[in-house]
Amino acid sequence: MPQLPRTKHRTADRQAELVQAALQLAAQHSPAEVTTAALAQAIGITQGGVFKHFESKEAIWLAVLDWVQAALLQRHAAPAPAANR
Repeated sequence: MPQLPRTKHRTADRQAELVQAALQLAAQHSPAEVTTAALAQAIGITQGGVFKHFESKEAIWLAVLDWVQAALLQRHAAPAPAANR
C-alpha cells in the first residue's frame, strides 16, 4: 500500500492545534479525563506526535493556561463598548 505524503507542520502550529483540542475536549470532559491519545486523535496525529511538540501532559495544560490567560488579558485590554445614554 503506498504511503500518504506527510504534511509537515511547524511546532508552533501543532502546539496551537493541541491547545485548542485540549480546550474543546476539556469542555466535554474533565481535564483529568483528556488523554494524549484523545488529543492526538482530535488533530489527526499519533500519540508520539503529541510528545514531539510537548514534553508532557502537564506541559500541554500549562500551555492551555497560558492561552487562557492571554485571551483574558486581551479581552480586558480591549476598549469597552460605548453605552447608549
